[in-house]
Amino acid sequence: MEEELGIPIVSIVCEGFRSKVWTTGFDAAYHGIARKLIKKAEQRKDNVINVINFWGSDRFTDWFKPFGCVPNYITPFASVNKLAHSSEAALTVQACSTLGSYLGAALEQEFGVPELPTAPPYGIAQTDRWFRAIGKALGKEDIAEQVIAEKKEKYLKKIEELREKFKGKRAFVTAGAAHGHALMAVLGELGFDVVGGSIFHHDSVYDSERKENDQLDLRLSDYGDVQNYRVCSRQEYEIVNALNKLHPDIFISRHYGMSLWGAKLGIPSIQIDDEHFCMGYEGLVEYGKRLINVMENNEFVQNLHKHAINPYTKWWFDQDPDYFKKEN
Repeated sequence: MEEELGIPIVSIVCEGFRSKVWTTGFDAAYHGIARKLIKKAEQRKDNVINVINFWGSDRFTDWFKPFGCVPNYITPFASVNKLAHSSEAALTVQACSTLGSYLGAALEQEFGVPELPTAPPYGIAQTDRWFRAIGKALGKEDIAEQVIAEKKEKYLKKIEELREKFKGKRAFVTAGAAHGHALMAVLGELGFDVVGGSIFHHDSVYDSERKENDQLDLRLSDYGDVQNYRVCSRQEYEIVNALNKLHPDIFISRHYGMSLWGAKLGIPSIQIDDEHFCMGYEGLVEYGKRLINVMENNEFVQNLHKHAINPYTKWWFDQDPDYFKKEN
């Protein structure tokens, strides 16, 4: 069919029942792209940085500009031609260690494009590390320090003001790994007590095998432990039970159909599709403002709680969320 149509055809094999880890789909898709679409580099472009992302706002053009670089987004917003020439980039960064680790490793091992040896920039501590890692990789450490200083001067006071507003507030997160861990880091930076989390799977080792890419470990070392943490493949019955017991001030979900459970319990709930929205220093400020807006405008969820029919029984709410996982 390639001869007949004159275009590359990529086979991606990922039957849902073959894997218990939902991110196998990412790996299979990127395996196909690396195998069939990406070409060996004819030349290196020192001013191009690959960005493995889901989709969302363009943070990276502004961040890369001081380094004299531009982003090459993979795979949303990319043409087949851009994918083919992604082997020519100076560096690869990613929006999520789980999403991007396979392709990042493939670009490094098979095409010689270094993968940035640190996790994405969520929270001040990790954003500092991220910019410094880029500066080191490009041989422009002085520019990285300049960017960090300028950003902190502009946003640090605003972040501190948000922390005061969120002091004593409690949050619950449900999302995939590692973006769920990133959200926990952001909430920790903003002063929330993350009282629980249901993360859809767990990778103990990333494809790069670099400890610096482990966003769960970074969350724990930077902001402390997360109680009531569960690896939970979108099992709503567990999440609803935990939410009902903990009743946080805000429920943050990453996927469609999840935030309604918090709303039905009268908990202000938010879903933001844009993974880039809370990245970096400016992302903390914008995300904080959005959270304030959701938490203060809670009349809808209060009314929904009064009138919504909940399918779960009192018996279930009296049980531990892990009831069905225990032996016997």
